[in-house]
Amino acid sequence: LPMSGKPIDELVRDLVQYDRKWERERLEFAVVKNQLESELVTVRAELAAAESVNRDLRRRVVMLEVALRQERRRTSDEHSPSIDRAELNGSSVDPQALDKALQHFEDRIPRARQLRCKDVLIQHLKQLQLDPSELAPEPLDETFQKELLSGLRVQPPESDVNEADEGQPGPVEDSGLAQPIGRTQTLRAAQSVRLRSHLDGIRCIAVDPDSGIVVSAGEDGLVKGWRLGAALREGEDVESYISLRGHTEAVLAVACLPQDMVVFSAGIPAAPRESVIHAWRLPDHTYDAYAAKHPGDQRLGRLVGHTDSVWSLAVSYSGRFLASASADTTVRIWSKEALRDAETANEIRSFSVGRDGVVEVPSAVCWLSTDGDRKIVAGCVSGACVVLDSETGVQLSQLRPENSGCIASLRSHPLEPILASAFVDGFVRLYDVRLSETSAMVREFRQHGDAVTCVDINQGASLLATSSHDGLIRLLDVRQGAVLEALEPHHRPKYDELIHCVAFTPFGVVSGGADGDLVVFPDTVPSC
Repeated sequence: LPMSGKPIDELVRDLVQYDRKWERERLEFAVVKNQLESELVTVRAELAAAESVNRDLRRRVVMLEVALRQERRRTSDEHSPSIDRAELNGSSVDPQALDKALQHFEDRIPRARQLRCKDVLIQHLKQLQLDPSELAPEPLDETFQKELLSGLRVQPPESDVNEADEGQPGPVEDSGLAQPIGRTQTLRAAQSVRLRSHLDGIRCIAVDPDSGIVVSAGEDGLVKGWRLGAALREGEDVESYISLRGHTEAVLAVACLPQDMVVFSAGIPAAPRESVIHAWRLPDHTYDAYAAKHPGDQRLGRLVGHTDSVWSLAVSYSGRFLASASADTTVRIWSKEALRDAETANEIRSFSVGRDGVVEVPSAVCWLSTDGDRKIVAGCVSGACVVLDSETGVQLSQLRPENSGCIASLRSHPLEPILASAFVDGFVRLYDVRLSETSAMVREFRQHGDAVTCVDINQGASLLATSSHDGLIRLLDVRQGAVLEALEPHHRPKYDELIHCVAFTPFGVVSGGADGDLVVFPDTVPSC
């Protein structure tokens, strides 16, 4: 301040005002600094998320390029027209220029859409003054064209069909004898849509019938949500609309709670004796996986209590409870209300399955639809189906066929006290839980040549779908016991495994395979 002839009191007052102004400016600077720091943190988080998405996309592009090159090499040897180098040497076309054009075309294929690959090739052939029509493959045989247009319906071999099977297969008798395949059953390469996004085999599928969303999970540790309506409109070139990451090992079971758009997933534990069931909230249809900002974490919480792999999950028909079957020999009941108070919740009840001091290992679980939330059924490795009281854990009955294998899947009939079970010995058995243990099995099917991995019943309660490692999906009439149709989704084998799961959806039948593909048959009977 200029030292003028001001009195001391005025100088002091000016100094106080100057100090207050400086302090105010310092505070304003601190506020601006904090705002910039928070924006910097947000930008860094968005950049890290974008880099993670880019890494994931680059990895998928590399995998697709490798798979496309392998498929192109395989198909080029079988169907591509051959070009005689000697004829090219005698013509005006430079072989090196042809090789360069073809190499440029091969480099363009991974980045060009499938429908434009032919246009790109024709364009480069015209630049070399070659007529594309001369290099076209020979036309298909007329007989093969008719079979292709008719849906490739193939009749079973004559040696596998008896003369008595000329008519419609009749109902299976209650004696439990398996019915042979009749002539009316057809193996159909139906119109299908193949969805590729998983990096390893798909182990389980869950369906939300209200929204039409299908949830898949598998050995890559990912839980993915699919909008099948968009997939059927856009074809095979569609990604899952959300990927839920939280598992570090294979996911073996998923279950949907349609009322709240909640998904439960579980599988192999990441650490010994620390098996966790994850709960997720599915976003609505406006969710964009590649948006810079997301509404938040989709995790709702964790259900902790199992000490070994969880093989099966089932939501009760009221939506209040979740049942789980684990390799730790227990069946546990969980309440969804517990997740509202804490991120981690424990089971409300835990049961051991067995009889006469013999402890069974449950491999599948489901709720009986006709008894509300009172009864659950545990399918065991020994082949026994144990009916339990969900409140007390008392074993009500045990259904055990002779010389059966492990139970892979269980489904309850939506309207009747009927239980459908899939066995690894190739059988599908139907039980009436109202009958005594010795007479409860009312039907038995043996239509697969390998282990039956999954069974599902549509909401109309008239169709039964089964999947197997023989590569087929069979649709059966629940009332008549007749095999209506066999679908072949053409999953690629992984070791001795082909199809892990099958489910009815509002859009048709969906299967998940060991090759990581999800195959949709939109022209099959829907679930409603």
